[in-house]
Parts: sequence; C-alpha cells; structure tokens
Amino acid sequence: MTQLYMPDSFMIDAIDLTVAGAEEIEQSFDFVSFLTADDTSGTPISDALVYLSIGGKQHQRIPLRPGSKFEIGQSVPTAKLHWDAQSSVGAVALYFSNDGSRPSAEPPVNIPSVSVDSPTGLSASADVTATANTSTTVLAANTSRVEAWITNLAAGAETLRVGDAVSATKGTPVAPGQTIVLNTTAAIKVFNPSATVDQDVALLEVTS
Repeated sequence: MTQLYMPDSFMIDAIDLTVAGAEEIEQSFDFVSFLTADDTSGTPISDALVYLSIGGKQHQRIPLRPGSKFEIGQSVPTAKLHWDAQSSVGAVALYFSNDGSRPSAEPPVNIPSVSVDSPTGLSASADVTATANTSTTVLAANTSRVEAWITNLAAGAETLRVGDAVSATKGTPVAPGQTIVLNTTAAIKVFNPSATVDQDVALLEVTS
C-alpha cells in the first residue's frame, strides 16, 4: 500500500482487506473518508470494516460504506489503522483530512494537439558566383526551407548586399568572411557592387 501526502490531507491506497493487517499513521487528521472500491468479484462493495487505535488506547470501529465519512471528533496526531481479514472485500482506499474534505474528481481537460515542424535536413549547395555589378538569385524559393545561411567568402573584396530586391543601396550588407542567416522561404538575391570582379558566396539551407 502507499501513503500519499498532500497539504492537510493524505490518502492510503490499496489496503488489502482480504488478509488481516495494520498501518501506522503519522500525520494528524480529524476525518476519515472511504473511497469506493470493488470486491474480489469486481462488484462495488456495500460494507467493510476497519479499526483505529489512537494513542494505543482509544479503539474506533469504522464501518466503510460507499461515500461514507467518519469524524473522529478530535485532531489525531498519530494513530494505527488495523483490520481483520474480510475475504470478499479486496483492496480499498482511505482518505484522511482535517477539514472533512474529499478528493475531487476533476473532468479531463481537452488540450488541442499542436503540430510543430522542426528542422530535419540540411542542403548545402555549390558556391554561387555573384556577377559584378549585378543582382544574382543565389537561392530559389523553397517552401521546405527553415533557414538560409549565406556566406560572403573571405577571398572576396566587396561587401555584398543580400535580400529580395537588392542593389548598391538596398539589401543587408555582408562583408567578406561574414555570414547572414535568413528565416524565409522566398527567393534570395545578392548584389555585387564591384564594377568588374565577380565574387562567390557559400550557401546552406536548413529544411523541415
């Protein structure tokens, strides 16, 4: 059996009444409630019996019927629960409290399921050349893309512009050796401001 403790209350579950036994109780209480249980044939029991010894002297006979609650009449700091063998009863649970409360059965809460797409793949493309003084599409639109990593290779001399509609004055500047990470599925373009020298960029896509 298990003693489950909660503020101002506790429960002892799985008390097997088919054999005689006892259980020490070391938390104060004033009420004992019977939680319904089945007999050994699976039928809800109509009657059971346990005893409560308080301070080794007072002997309380506690009949257990479905929904029953027994008031001790005083706050009991410690006690001993014991019972005789009751062959037709099976396992029962008792709930002890200081305020007469019983455990509530809350209705289940229906939580809608949420589907979350997480990154599952990487796609590294061959380096793409950004033609001098031109806007170059380095990655086509990709509905499976989660992130796009564009690196302006360190060997280049120019600060490139990255975005969707880029020019010498539009787009995010990416200096040689720097990488920009974009969360977009749209096509990505690079503008190379050099008048005569092409420049390469490295590409990596994270996909779902």
